[in-house]
Amino acid sequence: MPPRGSRGPLPPLLVLWALAACAARASEITFELPDNAKQCFYEEIAQGTKCTLEFQVITGGHYDVDCRLEDPDGIVLYKEMKKQYDSFTFTASRNGTYKFCFSNEFSTFTHKTVYFDFQVGEDPPLFPSENRVTALTQMESACVSIHEALKSVIDYQTHFRLREAQGRSRAEDLNTRVAYWSIGEAIILLVVSIGQNTIPLGVKRVTQQGQKEGELVDKCIGSRIHIVMKSDKEIVGTLLGFDDFVNMVLEDVTEFWFLEEKDLKCEDMIFICTLRINAKSK
Repeated sequence: MPPRGSRGPLPPLLVLWALAACAARASEITFELPDNAKQCFYEEIAQGTKCTLEFQVITGGHYDVDCRLEDPDGIVLYKEMKKQYDSFTFTASRNGTYKFCFSNEFSTFTHKTVYFDFQVGEDPPLFPSENRVTALTQMESACVSIHEALKSVIDYQTHFRLREAQGRSRAEDLNTRVAYWSIGEAIILLVVSIGQNTIPLGVKRVTQQGQKEGELVDKCIGSRIHIVMKSDKEIVGTLLGFDDFVNMVLEDVTEFWFLEEKDLKCEDMIFICTLRINAKSK
């Protein structure tokens, strides 16, 4: 027996489990991919090895990314543009370093969070004699079933973790948009409330001013008035009436056109001044 406090040799099942875990290589990485950036990864692979590349965009923009896989000779084995998730399986045609890259160069201001799982090789049999002609024992069959079930559990856990991270990212983005929209609505309501209190005062002043001007014109009905137009024309006549838009009805109208000051006669100037004085006095 081994001395107290020391551990004896590992059971055969644990040794086989450790050997099976070390036989196949797998890389699972979650990384940040900035905007206008490209990230590449390299893996040494032996000829005839079966490999699987699986990736998914967790956060950022439209949840898409460019992916490219090349062999040691630079031949493109896989190329996809703006993919949210995908899986690609291939068998290495030669020994060497294989390169796979993720690109976010098409995005100008959004960065992405990308997860990928790159598996090199297949899991060996749990027992060296698993492929023998004779049937497995009940203990071996139970171990194989548990092993396969645990692999499925790991895959499901990874899948649900990715979905949970993606859902959290969408919820946070939606919360930010709702917050900005609420701030915008508050500003609009504030502007509208101020406008409702300010515009009626201005309308009231304009209305009062229009009423005063209407009263002033109303006092001139039946009198001769002198109207100075914006153009080089002035009108003198007797006011008979007007409407709400101050469109006037005159009779005995005289029009004066002035092209230049030198065309004015002294008699005309005296006559116009007299009319203006009479209109003010009335």
